[in-house]
Amino acid sequence: MPLSPFFANLLLKNFDRSIQNYNISMVRYADDLICLCQTNSACTTAHELVSQALLKEGLTVPPVGPESKSRIYAPDDPADFLGLQLRPQNGDYLLEISAQQTQKIRQRIVNFEDIDTLNKQGTDFTRFLRRLDGVLAGYSGAYEFAANAKHLEVVLESARSEAINQLLTKIFGSQVTELRCTVNRSHLQNSQTNTRIADSGSMVTRRMPTPLTAYSVAVSRANPRFAELAGRSFSVPMLMVSCD
Repeated sequence: MPLSPFFANLLLKNFDRSIQNYNISMVRYADDLICLCQTNSACTTAHELVSQALLKEGLTVPPVGPESKSRIYAPDDPADFLGLQLRPQNGDYLLEISAQQTQKIRQRIVNFEDIDTLNKQGTDFTRFLRRLDGVLAGYSGAYEFAANAKHLEVVLESARSEAINQLLTKIFGSQVTELRCTVNRSHLQNSQTNTRIADSGSMVTRRMPTPLTAYSVAVSRANPRFAELAGRSFSVPMLMVSCD
């Protein structure tokens, strides 16, 4: 659990009471907040009251403007808040993950870990995959309510493949063209993974489950130092390498 929302609640306790006394409908998470008003003038008034209440706590809020973090959204405008977008559609509203937030999540997955960090932590390839899948599962669970959650799943799968490819490329010094795996079938009944598992030796097209016993990597060109690089740069248990 992040500590910043907890400390924000302590710091802004009096602020929240002031907003309640002003009878303003507000949603706040840590230091991000949104006020719901009936008219444009009511939004302006709410901004002024919020500014006054925050000033008492030694804090400020940016002025309202098109390029500012403080904005007034009309009822038919998409509104962004905490990486989500409330978008009007056919007289109703959809809550979606914004394109900007989706891109941020993708970059975090692609740049999940580097070799030096993994070596310092003593993390091998299997643990790397488990940690990576744990992060992906966290994002999937956090945004499962969004209208475009399925799109996020596609983005996560793509980012995962790129993160693995990027790591293995750094290990072997060549472009990885294919990643295959051998699955320990005896563990499948106990597996909590709900993703599709490919047959033994076939190419994995979905998120790789935990009960893997061996990996096979095909690289784009022969690298005479691949064994040395694998041994020195990253611990990859039961890894078999073939070069075309």
